[in-house]
Amino acid sequence: FCGQSELSGIKKDCRGSPVVDGSMRKSLENSDFDKELTRQDGRPEYAYEAGLYSRHQAKFATLNNTVRSQVVVASALDIEQEAARRKCTVLDVWMRGVTLAQLREFGAKVKAWYKQGSCPCKPPCKQGSCPCDRPWNQLLVREVVEHYIKPRNQSSGCSYMELVASGEQKPTVFLDEVFPGSFADLMACIEWYAEAQRLDDSVSFFATLLANRQDLRHELLFGPEAFREQRQRLSWEENRAFVVANCSALLTMCDPLVELTVRSNKMVTLQQFFEDAKLVFLGSKSGVLACTAPFECQAWEFGHFD
Repeated sequence: FCGQSELSGIKKDCRGSPVVDGSMRKSLENSDFDKELTRQDGRPEYAYEAGLYSRHQAKFATLNNTVRSQVVVASALDIEQEAARRKCTVLDVWMRGVTLAQLREFGAKVKAWYKQGSCPCKPPCKQGSCPCDRPWNQLLVREVVEHYIKPRNQSSGCSYMELVASGEQKPTVFLDEVFPGSFADLMACIEWYAEAQRLDDSVSFFATLLANRQDLRHELLFGPEAFREQRQRLSWEENRAFVVANCSALLTMCDPLVELTVRSNKMVTLQQFFEDAKLVFLGSKSGVLACTAPFECQAWEFGHFD
């Protein structure tokens, strides 16, 4: 991007390999702070990173403007426009995976849609019934479902996955989110996991909030082809077994509030993956923990999992 080596400015050992700490995180050769610059959150900026930005300011500005314009265009679509752009119909719920790239785009759209101090809901909700007046990191997953996903499900008559995918996408990672938990924390958890496992953008996740029709309390879903031939439909609980059977890894979000983590559905899912000797990972907003096998980077903890 800037004509710099990937390891430029990174602390290296005698063999030229990056030096990592116990959480497999790299560090800078020069950890001095810039005396004048600070980050948006008030923390001091590293002198090396400030210098890199200063030398390649034009390229960074071009990249930022490109990303910003794409997000603005995507978020400017109203619900009816998004519904009109429905890309596919996937009858088998267990084939409604979303790629890492699609998850990231979804997160960016939600953040652009959410504006602190103004109601993003259409039509505007009653005062006090939506999360508009709270900081971004306090927006809950269930509020995203209620005010962002449900209206799009209703207008399109399909799941959110079918709005963004061009066809079936078999998931490999089962994402067990916490609906009463922070949406920003969930997205941070996904990023920690993606970095620890060195995932590319095409890896597919199963996310209940995007795979199921959130506007239908009891959606009857098609099971595998054999069930469709018999013109049978299965409940989500019945289809869940097929989803678990087709995923090779579980990423379960752990909320700081114990009562939001120790829940029957989570315990059942954990038991199913443990019984099948599949990969199990616990995630949080600050890091991820491997339970059954180390990450691709050979660490058992990546970031800080507490």
